[in-house]
Amino acid sequence: MVVSLFETGIAHTGLGLFEASPGNLSRAGMAQRLADALRRGALTEGSHDFLNLDWFAIADRPLEVVRREVGLVEKAPAVIALGSVGPWAPGGLSAYQRQAGCALADLQGRDYASLRAPQPL
Repeated sequence: MVVSLFETGIAHTGLGLFEASPGNLSRAGMAQRLADALRRGALTEGSHDFLNLDWFAIADRPLEVVRREVGLVEKAPAVIALGSVGPWAPGGLSAYQRQAGCALADLQGRDYASLRAPQPL
């Protein structure tokens, strides 16, 4: 699905969470960043479906505690040097992610609050 959404564009949407944005995996460093994400996921302890996780249920818990519980290791320094940022850094939240959050908040009749996430670049 990642290749279909973010490289070829064959899939127009995915899981109701993603919108096609072709050509991303061809950008410099993206193959390494994807490989590092897969490596980090493979190293977690147990089986975790992060797409099915109720993030709001754990939102008040310290990130480092949750990372330690699932065994989620840090990004490799090499991919950070390639520009792999977290959600709180500029560019870490896509325009689509922000729009989806705003739409959900509107549907639920509440204001959208991205906490510390900056506006997309």
